[in-house]
Amino acid sequence: MDVVFFFEVHQPLRLAPLERIMPNGDPRDPRDLFEWSVNREIFERVARRVYVKASEILLRSLRENRDFKFTMGVSGIAIDLMERWSPEALKILEKMVETERVELAAQTYYHSLAWLIDRDEFVEQVRDHVKRLEEVFGYKPVSAENTEFIYNNDIGCVLASMGFKAVLTEGVEWIQG
Repeated sequence: MDVVFFFEVHQPLRLAPLERIMPNGDPRDPRDLFEWSVNREIFERVARRVYVKASEILLRSLRENRDFKFTMGVSGIAIDLMERWSPEALKILEKMVETERVELAAQTYYHSLAWLIDRDEFVEQVRDHVKRLEEVFGYKPVSAENTEFIYNNDIGCVLASMGFKAVLTEGVEWIQG
């Protein structure tokens, strides 16, 4: 029996209170939509306690066991936040990818539910994510996953038309056959 390990790395951005975003009913600068100080505090804490430590364990496992392989989904926003607030975490991910035994799966850039709202937005976000993986890791993904493994045959067809060879999904009975 083969087992595929899949690790997801994503950190959502916290929104600012509505009364601060639109005090007069008119939206202000889009950057004001988010609680940047809170986002930074949470991200730095999670990066220090989780991303760095877990990634170091995975990197050590890759170095110690040549047969160990896994797949990761790292959202575009997680990459952006690592560049900004935790370069150490990003560097460890880069080292893991350099082993050529870590597969990076494409996904929506923001780990969003775009498929449920707008298919063109979904395709655009997946393309943006692929571009980001190529820029940062020099890696072109061959597999993809939708947020929370949401899947149906239409999603599979769209991702196949984008050139992906595999889609990661949940192990639900109707998919497994």
